[in-house]
Amino acid sequence: MVVCLALVKPPFTELIELKLYDLRFQYRGPIPVGKDIAIVAIDDDSLRSVGRWPWPREVISSLLKRLKEAQPRVIGLDIIFAEKSDTAVADSLNQVIQKLGQQGLGSEKVLCLLEEEKKACEYDRRLAEAIRQGPPAVLGFYFKKVGPRVISPEPPKALDPTVIQVSSYNMVRRLGQAGQHLPLIGAEGVEVNVPIISTAAAGGRYFNMIPDLDGAVRWYPLAIGYGPFVFAPLSLVTLQHFLNNRPLMITVSHFGVQEVRVGRQLIPVDRYGRFFINYSGHAGSFPTYSAAAVLEGKLPPAALKDKIVLVGATAVGIYDMRITPFSGVFPGVEIQANLIDNILRGNFLRSLPYSPLPEILIILGLGLMLGAVLPQASALWILGFSLLLLQGYVISNYLIFRYLGVHLDLLYPLLEIILVAAGVNVYSFLKEERARASLKKAFQSNVSPSVVEEIIKHSERLRLGGNAEN
Repeated sequence: MVVCLALVKPPFTELIELKLYDLRFQYRGPIPVGKDIAIVAIDDDSLRSVGRWPWPREVISSLLKRLKEAQPRVIGLDIIFAEKSDTAVADSLNQVIQKLGQQGLGSEKVLCLLEEEKKACEYDRRLAEAIRQGPPAVLGFYFKKVGPRVISPEPPKALDPTVIQVSSYNMVRRLGQAGQHLPLIGAEGVEVNVPIISTAAAGGRYFNMIPDLDGAVRWYPLAIGYGPFVFAPLSLVTLQHFLNNRPLMITVSHFGVQEVRVGRQLIPVDRYGRFFINYSGHAGSFPTYSAAAVLEGKLPPAALKDKIVLVGATAVGIYDMRITPFSGVFPGVEIQANLIDNILRGNFLRSLPYSPLPEILIILGLGLMLGAVLPQASALWILGFSLLLLQGYVISNYLIFRYLGVHLDLLYPLLEIILVAAGVNVYSFLKEERARASLKKAFQSNVSPSVVEEIIKHSERLRLGGNAEN
């Protein structure tokens, strides 16, 4: 029964298992983070200083220029520029220039001034220039209707070839027959940045997060299939640029994702390409600077030099808040920071290979051990041994999680111990009741009821031949 529950994972047991998973983080507590990552937050102070979100493109351009002056190694923007900015002023100036030129009314100096003013109003172009200059900047986009789908052989028409080139894995190794569909997390659509901005960036990657049943983000998809291509996330390509453009490689087969690598470093994922995030603690674990302070030139000297800088929203009103094992209000940009920090420091959480087979073997092993030891024991001994085994598994499960970075199911093995112990107790009770009934039936026709009850009460003192000890 417990094996079936562990394989099917019905929602009511899975929710309990997820909460037990969170308890391991909370019991472990916060851990230190590396020094290579900083966050520039579009926080409440920034909204009060600059205005409501989304900000005009010229403000983002100014922010990027300030950031690049601080000499970070790479900038990851957890922001999407999916729509063109308002170009009404630029269009009007363009019409004025054309009419003046046609009618010969404007001097060359006036036309040049108008042309410069028109360029100043082309906010997307100015933002593209700010993105292109200086340290590399990586943009984000997102997929629509993400879920467990197979890769379609049809090319993604919504993506420009240039975007595909800078967004998919550098090397995709496919095991198995050519043309075989691969069981990956996939998408039905995509929302990308406007072309002029997208082509100016060093890369573009998705920032989709897929929550569990309770809405919490515990893992991150390191591969999403769209068309015949396998795409990498924003955090991974940002890290790639920080590591001097080491190639991103993925190996997939008809069983799913076999491995993901950044250069030679192997990143542990399960067969669905899921990376389990080893959260460092509550929000604010990483050095965080307000975007308003950056715009005003109040950034501490060398605060961002040679670092990975992630720009994203932390203001509650922008709704980029997530649930994590540590907190119900956690900025999405800091989830990206945790993921990058895990890979940089090799601070991984892993599931055992060929999961869920190891978990099933643990459940079966516990059941066989209890089935061999408990049937001959007394009820009190069964209770004590079961409690000891429960405590031992909980402690060992936590120690394996904390010191080896391996997460194993907790609920289903505990259920196995409880149910087997309860079953053995019930079986022993029924067995004793049947024995009592047999003795009573054997003696009740020849012996008085009071003597029968005494015999049943002290049945262990009976000897062959019908004599009882005095």
